[in-house]
Amino acid sequence: MRYAGPLVSVVINNYNYGRFLRDAIDSALGQTYPYTEVIVVDDGSTDDSLEIIAGYGDRILPILKENGGQASAFNVGFAACHGEWICLLDSDDAWSPEKVERVVETARACPGATLIYHRVRFVLEDLRPTERLFPAGVFRGDISGRVVRGGGWWAAAPTSGLCLSRHALRQIGRVPEKDFRICADAYLYCLAPFLGPVCGMMDCLCQYRHHEDNYFSGTLSRKLDSVNAKLRWRQQFFRTVIARANSRLEKLRPGVVLDLRRHWDYQLYSYYLGMAGHSSALRLSWETLRLPGQPSVPARLKAAGGLLLHGPRPRLR
Repeated sequence: MRYAGPLVSVVINNYNYGRFLRDAIDSALGQTYPYTEVIVVDDGSTDDSLEIIAGYGDRILPILKENGGQASAFNVGFAACHGEWICLLDSDDAWSPEKVERVVETARACPGATLIYHRVRFVLEDLRPTERLFPAGVFRGDISGRVVRGGGWWAAAPTSGLCLSRHALRQIGRVPEKDFRICADAYLYCLAPFLGPVCGMMDCLCQYRHHEDNYFSGTLSRKLDSVNAKLRWRQQFFRTVIARANSRLEKLRPGVVLDLRRHWDYQLYSYYLGMAGHSSALRLSWETLRLPGQPSVPARLKAAGGLLLHGPRPRLR
């Protein structure tokens, strides 16, 4: 870019991902947009992460802290930021070189935006690409009504695809650390649409690693010994997200309440666990087909057919 633009802060949160960390930091430092600061928050790693971080010298701002979880790392990183926009990057992912430049261009085209996000491509551990992109579609504008109708559910990008304005983060305040040792991004993208418009980009600007040590999909799955246990854990996680979001919304948007009875994922898990009847299957089938974005149309059709085919208790695999 040939013109001066706003400073953009990059916050990389890391915990024992030394084998991936260089890819993340290099991708943040290698952006085509020059006005950036890169902040690496290490959350008490015990591997070689600290040596890797030290090797970058003053090219990055390192913050080394005791282990407290992702929300804790976010809070510390946000406090150190000076940028008008704050882009989040998990330490096992990597960005395309033009990612921040595209974010700044989108911010110029969407004045007042609180959240800018883009799609990510799932890659293997060695960064070989897969065909899977997420989410399938994106939203632009005021989606607060949609989020209320969905009980807090909407198809946002994961951490490494999220960029929040400084103004939005000030309004959101500290992310509850005890509740969000993992998946703290869910709290942020649940609240951001109530603070102003969101701007989704169809560009795929991130390589999103899917590997066995992903806490949510890998480590957690190994700890929970049955499909039902995984579904119950995720139900509890959604209850926590919505409860904490509602608590904050009481001050940010009085009168706005998110209702889990409208939350598609939560209700789907309830249905799978045998906590809802056939009428719920019909309603969920309709919601599956009606909602835009993720999952994709073929996935929605498959889900709707499965709900109706298997009755009140689908077979779990």
